[in-house]
Amino acid sequence: RNIALLDDQAEMKKEEARIQEARDTYKKADGQLDALIKTDAAKKIMADIDAARSTLTPLIDKAVAAGLANNSAEATRILLVEIRPPQGALIKHINAMIERQEAQNQELVEHAERDYESAFTLILSLSIAAILAGLLLAWLVTRSITRPLSEAVTAANAIAAGDLSSKIEADSTDETGLLKAAMRSMQDSLVGIVGEIRQIVANANRGDFNSKMYLNGKAGYTKELSELLNQLSDTVDTAFEDTIRVAQALSQ
Repeated sequence: RNIALLDDQAEMKKEEARIQEARDTYKKADGQLDALIKTDAAKKIMADIDAARSTLTPLIDKAVAAGLANNSAEATRILLVEIRPPQGALIKHINAMIERQEAQNQELVEHAERDYESAFTLILSLSIAAILAGLLLAWLVTRSITRPLSEAVTAANAIAAGDLSSKIEADSTDETGLLKAAMRSMQDSLVGIVGEIRQIVANANRGDFNSKMYLNGKAGYTKELSELLNQLSDTVDTAFEDTIRVAQALSQ
């Protein structure tokens, strides 16, 4: 258009150079866009664009040549009659490509939103699951501690009440297991002492005061109790011996 309006050859050449520069920019952008085309529908639109451009380019060259030849009337006729229809078709196809790109962008946005919602739901579900798992683990840990302690307290109360028949199971190697094992050892020790006392009393009822409490392996109050019982047995045994000796002397 500018070439058709001008009559200065130098200015016309500048406009021709601008046309070529615009073509180079268009060609570069066209190549970049073409490398991004993936779908069949977009390829069809791109083919229509290339076809319209192929039709339009030689007509523009024809108009430029008429203008450079100072034939403005012919250049104007070519612009209005020959160039306008394929130029309109090219613009139509370009707009169709733009609309398709906008539609694809909208699809990408919607897809990204769905992915975000799915990811958010997944993260929320995993967080809830992690919290529930943590609560379950905390309950199991707490139960693993409180249950053995409760059993140990029950056994201790039974022993304090004089019941040595309760069963104490040391079924772990942690601190609560060691506590229950110690209580079971204490219970076994008390059961052993009570058994020895019963045996000594049974022998004494039969007149045998020679039975004694075992001191080997005992310490603390168990050893002290055993020693005191042995002393009592010795004292009773001595008293009986004195009684027998006096009775024998009286009988003589």
